[in-house]
Amino acid sequence: MNSNKQKLRYRIKHWFQNRWWELRAWSWDRYSTVKPRNLPHTWIDREELLIHVMFEVLSNFVEKELRPHQDIDWDCSEYRSHARDEMEDLYRWWHEEYSWRNEDFVSLQADEAWYAFVTHQCLRLSKIRGYMWS
Repeated sequence: MNSNKQKLRYRIKHWFQNRWWELRAWSWDRYSTVKPRNLPHTWIDREELLIHVMFEVLSNFVEKELRPHQDIDWDCSEYRSHARDEMEDLYRWWHEEYSWRNEDFVSLQADEAWYAFVTHQCLRLSKIRGYMWS
């Protein structure tokens, strides 16, 4: 009988914990919502939005998970080390060069070479996405 009470308490406690987690995720900690920091609050082409969302996810990962958690051994394999270096390089490029170049939010298609380079950077990010876990 005591065992059944413990199971019932566990299930009730677990149910309430799950509801609390869902409420937090829905209202405060919106883990599935990406808000690019440097976009104006106006219409933006979807192709430009996609680039900003990709690099906002990278920025959040680098700032909140990669840099604060120095106890993760990124040098345990050549692939992980390369992925970390790519993340840092893409992060630096995004915050230093891309933001500076697009301060006036002109269309990327105006300069074909720049458009091709940004596409290349997006492909680099896509190739290392498997290392962005927490």
